Amino acid sequence: YYNDKFVDKEDGDANSKYCSFLFQRFEIAKNFLTDDGFIAVFCDNNQQFNIKTKVMDPIFGEKNFILFSKKK
Repeated sequence: YYNDKFVDKEDGDANSKYCSFLFQRFEIAKNFLTDDGFIAVFCDNNQQFNIKTKVMDPIFGEKNFILFSKKK
């Protein structure tokens, strides 16, 4: 359960709180993946770097990453 009211738009720690929220859930989700399973994450360019470096890389490793970018 994610409470949108918990992180105010003016909160200086909003990115950190968002990454902590995701980290906890992806850490659990990893336990449900098979060896050849995958998780697809869709996000905007504002959060892409934070999610990769602070959430996905520590859990799944830097080698387990494929970037798909849609150009406008």
